[in-house]
Amino acid sequence: MSSEKQALMIVAPMAFGHFVSAGSLTVANKWAFDVFPYITLLTVAQFGITAIVAHTLGRFGIVEVDAMEKTKLTKFLPAAFVFFFTTFAGQQIIANGGVELFVITRCTAPLLTFFGEAIFLDGPKPTLSSVLPLAAMILGAVFFVHQRSELLHSSAVVFWCVSFLLMMPVDALVVKKTITDIPFTKWGLVFYNNAAALIFNIPLLLVSGDISASLEVDILAPRVFIPVALTCILGVSISFFSLNVRRLLTAAAFMVLGVMNKFLTLLLNAALLHQNGDWVSTLGIVTVIVGGVMWQRSMQASVYTVAQEKLEPSTQATELKVPGDSEDLELACTSEVGRLIDKTAII
Repeated sequence: MSSEKQALMIVAPMAFGHFVSAGSLTVANKWAFDVFPYITLLTVAQFGITAIVAHTLGRFGIVEVDAMEKTKLTKFLPAAFVFFFTTFAGQQIIANGGVELFVITRCTAPLLTFFGEAIFLDGPKPTLSSVLPLAAMILGAVFFVHQRSELLHSSAVVFWCVSFLLMMPVDALVVKKTITDIPFTKWGLVFYNNAAALIFNIPLLLVSGDISASLEVDILAPRVFIPVALTCILGVSISFFSLNVRRLLTAAAFMVLGVMNKFLTLLLNAALLHQNGDWVSTLGIVTVIVGGVMWQRSMQASVYTVAQEKLEPSTQATELKVPGDSEDLELACTSEVGRLIDKTAII
């Protein structure tokens, strides 16, 4: 089997799993917040259940899960904090601003990553071919904000949008570096990430008042239990696929995938929650998404060139290695995956 086919066999299931999980979770979270508006408590439930599932699967020998080690946990804490804060900010936007505002915010977030790398890390610079998609993104965002200005109804919503935009580039850099530098099994990474995130989330839960307030809600009522349980199930799913697909895709390819799944989010939001806006605001969102994909694709070749130059010594050694097991095969195919992503879009 050729290296390209091996790479595709590894990447395709992970990329598809992330696409479906990320596209669905945003809508499921909004559904849950409409009937169970306790953001901190629901976030703790998602982190906690995901950590428990990963640990239990390892305990019964179903999958291999790294044992909790103090040294390893300490090294992972910075990435866990960034993950927690970004997730919590996103939850606040969904609960208080809606699915569409989150989609706009998420799709424009990669711009700061690219400009930050270009300015501070001597990364790839915007090219002439990227100007049109960039203009489309800005124009689409302006259309949406003009039509749906009521979504930015409070300083709190604005704060969480700005926080999310600022933290996404940090999340991309810190989490990617951490999961690359520290060896984890697939489910070990899920266990550590969610267990460590609880360290920051639980103290916030204790002072939020969500526990006492939630006692007034019948959590076992189907209209509450079903959406809350669904978000927790999808939380397990996205933790596994999102964290592990990052190890296989280039940063640019992961960003394209992250933007593309928002088409699924908009479709589910309109079909299930019936919360889509007027045609002008919807057109603005679609313009931002399409512009985001086009812009990131136009920048991708330069991004991969920079990454390849930095990783070339280790990449050459990896390509000559004969994979011994599935973990080694994934590492050996990573450079091939980068070349595949340059040839064709993911989806």
